[in-house]
Amino acid sequence: LSPSSAASDVYKRQDDLCDILAGIEEHRVFEAKDSIPKISVLRQYILKWSDEEFKKLFRMEKHNFENLVGIIKNNSVFHSNSLCLQMDVHVQLAVTLKRLSHDGTANSVDQLSMYFGISKGSVTEYIRRCFIAITEELGHLVQWPDKEQRALTSKSIKSKYYFRKCIGYVDGTHFRLSQRPTVDGETYYNRKGFYSLNCQIFCDERKIIFGLLSGQAGSVADSTCVNNSTFLRNPDEAYFSIDSTHEYLIADSGYALHPYMLTPYRRPQIVNSEDNQDFNILRSSARVAVENAIGVLKGRWRFLKNIPIQLNRPEDVEKIDESIYVCVILHNYLIVMSDATPIDREDTQDVVVEESDPEVVQLADIERDSTRGNTGLNRWRNSVRDMLIADFVEDYSRRAIDG
Repeated sequence: LSPSSAASDVYKRQDDLCDILAGIEEHRVFEAKDSIPKISVLRQYILKWSDEEFKKLFRMEKHNFENLVGIIKNNSVFHSNSLCLQMDVHVQLAVTLKRLSHDGTANSVDQLSMYFGISKGSVTEYIRRCFIAITEELGHLVQWPDKEQRALTSKSIKSKYYFRKCIGYVDGTHFRLSQRPTVDGETYYNRKGFYSLNCQIFCDERKIIFGLLSGQAGSVADSTCVNNSTFLRNPDEAYFSIDSTHEYLIADSGYALHPYMLTPYRRPQIVNSEDNQDFNILRSSARVAVENAIGVLKGRWRFLKNIPIQLNRPEDVEKIDESIYVCVILHNYLIVMSDATPIDREDTQDVVVEESDPEVVQLADIERDSTRGNTGLNRWRNSVRDMLIADFVEDYSRRAIDG
């Protein structure tokens, strides 16, 4: 090629590149995609559903939904200096609740995008904002009870199930993962035959969840999760009364007997011992509350039955933990909203903390016997058993006399 011809080709290619650049700046994309149909009146569209349909979709009644909007709408996450106005908080919350209330493909980002007529990025952003707002505005609903609240709970449990000084229940549950984690996947495979995260739930007799330990792999035993927790390794007045009151939680046979965890008798302790068998029966009746709480939690927020988040990095576990925590907050919120007598600080002003009975083994006695294995712990459990059966028999006899 002659020098003039080569120069002409160079200029032509430059012109072509300039045309391409101008097209990109003007249109941003080479080929237009099908747009998602937009619903311009989403708020009215959502609130137009009947009460039954609304509750089926969002797992709460309309008045509780409106109240929740009122609680979170003033959070700073919904107010920015951007020139683009945010979508109505009603819509953002509806997207979030729809995500949490269904499992499988029904709660995928793609499905929510088509369902509400919004972009996939908006779905993710709405959920992120609502998680922040719910956690900041309602996080106080998930906290360990203080001394007065524990006394109130203990009094309620004693009146129903005869256990003195019991402040609640603990049980473990598995939240199924939809996919095998890419890193150390085998550790998430549990004894039930699927990949999961182990979560420990602590609740009171009203099924209010006041504590949870999540993030452990599915193969980790319940007892291991709890034994590594702060409140058992370093108990103090923030968790239990460590004086003569000796408060405790009721647990099942999957946990080890502990000064703050009352577990059932096992073989051979229940063989030829009617008292031990009666104790186990009464204990089972009491701890149904935590099993029901877990059932309600998973039944309402079905996202937890098949979590569609792939675990590739430690940040992904944190993302799942955040989702679980938000579900627990909403669980407690709906119980409080529907309960005519919610437990709060004002209700505990007249509660009298009963002195412990002299027949019950004290913590100091357990500590003195710690050098002899579980002798002190077994003596304490036996003393709780004796008082439990005595109270049950006394109440049964009184009811029989009354008619």
